Amino acid sequence: MNLADVWRSHGRLAHGVVPGRGGAGGVAEPLEGASHNGISNYFARYSPDGRWIVFCQSRNFMLLQPDSALYLIPAQGGVARRMNANTSLMNSWHSWAPNSRWLVLTSKAYSPYTQLFLTHIDEQGMDSPPVVLDHLTAADRAANIPEFIPWEAEAIEHIREQFLDDVSFRRAGDEFYKGGDWAQKARDVSKSYKAGRR
Repeated sequence: MNLADVWRSHGRLAHGVVPGRGGAGGVAEPLEGASHNGISNYFARYSPDGRWIVFCQSRNFMLLQPDSALYLIPAQGGVARRMNANTSLMNSWHSWAPNSRWLVLTSKAYSPYTQLFLTHIDEQGMDSPPVVLDHLTAADRAANIPEFIPWEAEAIEHIREQFLDDVSFRRAGDEFYKGGDWAQKARDVSKSYKAGRR
């Protein structure tokens, strides 16, 4: 079975499954516990071992929802359980580790920007309270779509920050200037100039 694309059900988002049928597919059927419940259900991800599905729920739609929470459900459907890993604010993007025992997720519990959190999931699908991975996110940037990559650390030589450009540094410098930090403003203007010359 494959997760179907999210569709609208009575004005809300829902999940469904499509029978595999040797790759032929079929008609999507609502996934019990993740559809027809009067709220939006979205960002569903199967665990790599095929036993679980983690998805988000919120009252309205799916992006930047303060009430967004993660739920875990058996892959065949059933009772969706609110995960222990949820923080107080906007739990959203998530990804399974290749061994299906860890889940990385994002939240805005401690910052105006999304941060990464980690939870352990045991054989019965019970998850631990979340641990913030604050050393992996800069204080002034969001961690949006986390992914586990099954590579050794040495396989990644360099990560190019393509999202930082001269305009980004100029805006940051303007904010430091407004706050009275002229030295940081000067550093960011210099970074802006260098980024613009790339």
